[in-house]
Amino acid sequence: VELLQVGAGNNQEDAALVVNNCAAFCGEASPIIVSCDGMIEALKLVSVYGTVGAKNVAVGALNCLSRSRIAAENLRNSRVVEDALVMVLQEEGSGEKHEAMLARATMALANLTSTSTEYVACFTESANYKNSLSTIVRILGYALDGKK
Repeated sequence: VELLQVGAGNNQEDAALVVNNCAAFCGEASPIIVSCDGMIEALKLVSVYGTVGAKNVAVGALNCLSRSRIAAENLRNSRVVEDALVMVLQEEGSGEKHEAMLARATMALANLTSTSTEYVACFTESANYKNSLSTIVRILGYALDGKK
């Protein structure tokens, strides 16, 4: 958690990548990760205020964590949707990293809100959300074609 703090420099992106990979490749780790004191708050802050690379990886980590039912409940209770994902989706930018970040935020948002009408405004208020759906569809197409 210390390495995710704003001001940790290059270590911030590396720390977010460790969290991302643990959540992505070991689903059983997700509930443990979110139970670490300060972890969710640190990921939220990096997602909004980190460097471009750190933001991208932190949003990816939130997306991976959001796949776990137990972790998702913790993320919702910690206001990840309101305090991080909505802000990420409102961020202006361009380029592949930005598009990837928006796609990851959209997927996390879908994972965290799919069973609730409470978050409908998150989807309708952001033009970036609509653009990121296009990116997600493109990524899925590449996956089906075996491309990177």
